[in-house]
This record gives sequence, C-alpha cells and structure tokens, in this order.
Amino acid sequence: MSTLTFTSLGSGSSGNGTIIRSETTTLLVDCGWSKRETLKRLTKRGIQPEQIDALLVTHRHGDHSKGVEVFTNQFWMPVCTSHGTMYGRRQLVRDESKFRRLQEGEPVQIGDISILPIRVPHDCIEPLQFVFTHDNVRFGLLTDIGHITDEVKESYQLCDTIFVESNHDLDMLWNGAYPENLKQRIAGNFGHLNNEQTLDFLQSVWSERLNQVVIGHISQENNSLDLLHHHFVGLEDQLNVSYALQETGTDWFTVANVQ
Repeated sequence: MSTLTFTSLGSGSSGNGTIIRSETTTLLVDCGWSKRETLKRLTKRGIQPEQIDALLVTHRHGDHSKGVEVFTNQFWMPVCTSHGTMYGRRQLVRDESKFRRLQEGEPVQIGDISILPIRVPHDCIEPLQFVFTHDNVRFGLLTDIGHITDEVKESYQLCDTIFVESNHDLDMLWNGAYPENLKQRIAGNFGHLNNEQTLDFLQSVWSERLNQVVIGHISQENNSLDLLHHHFVGLEDQLNVSYALQETGTDWFTVANVQ
C-alpha cells in the first residue's frame, strides 16, 4: 500500500516550507529562507533538492517566497503558482519556462499526487492554499488566511489530516507591542486566523475521517504553546494534535485514512 507523508521545515513569520511526499513524488510548498538555510532544513529530513518534483508557492510574501528564485536557479524544477503570485509587482522567477500556472478550483496532477488549489482571503495578489490527494487519503494545508469562507469550508471537508494556522491570541495581539496598523492587518479579514477562528474552522470541517491536525504559523510574539494547549484541549482529547514551530518545524507525519 502506498503512503503520503509530510513534514514542516519551519512555520512562522521568519520562513515557511512544507514537504509532501509519496513513494514516487516529492513536492515542496513554499521556500521562505535563503538557499543555504533551505538546504540545511531539507538535509535534516533526508531530502536532496534533486528529489523535488515541483515547488508550489502559496503567495508572494517573503516568508513564503524569499528563496524561490535562487533555489530554483540551482535546482531546476517547475514553479507552480497563480498568475498573480508569479507576476505581481515583479516576476517571481526570471525563467518563465519553469512557471506552471495554477488556477483556483482546477485540480492538477504532479506524479501520483493530485493538488486542488483553493482561493483564500489574504493581503496579497491571488493567494492560494492546497488540498493534496493520493490514493485514498487527503491532506489539507491552510495558512495565511484572514477568515474562513464557504469555499474554504467546502474544500477542506473529508480530509484525513489538516495543517492549519492558529496565528495569534487576540488579547495578546491587542495588548502587545505591535504598532496599531500591524495589529489591524493581522486581525483583519485579509490577515491571519486567531485561535478562536481556527477552532471554529476545525469544528466546521470535522468528520469521522479527520484523525490528525497540525497547528502552524504560530506567532512568537502573540501566541504561546500553553495558550494553544489550553485552547485546543478538547481537540487533543479526540485526535492527534501537533504543533509546527518556526525553528524546528515538525517530524515526519503519515496521512492515514483510519475509517
């Protein structure tokens, strides 16, 4: 029986990257570090750049796209993203032959993994998030989203595993040291999910299939693991809940259909 596994190379405002892997296909989602740092994080997980079949980019913010051009200049691979991410403000990669356009709601196949691009509300041009399907399992990746839309709820139904952001605690954010305009941006409809919103989302997509959740993109200034454990205590009692951190990311996880 073939398997689908994933690992976070790191998750947060200082850099993001996720590996999704089947027995024959390896995908990197986002590349938010220098080439050197990306290579270090890949090596730690036993991944060589030459093994990566494609790089998917969710959106243009630097913590997700900083290393894309330099990394793909040395290690040739298709860069799969939206038109807005590729050409917004400046071209993401100069070699257009690498660009493979993704459009919301139109599944694409890379190797033996099917990818559904999903439109999300975030403060950049044409951001996307993804649901990955391989054989009979579904893995949803959802970060950098200001609020949950009906389209998002529908798209993340019947996932076996979900990686979702729980960026900030509202009280910590409003009472913290960030300037007012940044607080408004983070908490706004095109910013990031707070802990309450994330819990509401998970309850809205709950099914008998969902057996594993990874919480990521956790603010180091406006959230804490203690708060998250307290907030998700009911969730932790019912399924496997893990946390992806900025510096360490996660171990490898297997996406499994336990029905």
